Amino acid sequence: MAGPADRVDQTENFREMGDAVDLAHRIGASHVYFGRITNWGTFSPDQYAETAVFLPGHPDHAEFLAACRDPRLRDPIVCPSDLDEFIHGRA
Repeated sequence: MAGPADRVDQTENFREMGDAVDLAHRIGASHVYFGRITNWGTFSPDQYAETAVFLPGHPDHAEFLAACRDPRLRDPIVCPSDLDEFIHGRA
């Protein structure tokens, strides 16, 4: 069995969240961890606003919410971490 499959979700990859669960199963991952991108000083405020798709004002936010409703994200191997409110419909 492989270890965990961790990913940071943002504008560039949120559309593949369900596929990440499929991949985790194919490689035998113990779980797949989803987390928000965090600005540790890497991005300017404008750059962060462009990539932080979970923010309500982001132009792709509605599409992000739809991606979070993918039934594959309810799989027991999914660890939603700080995306839990979106994946479980509380956002």
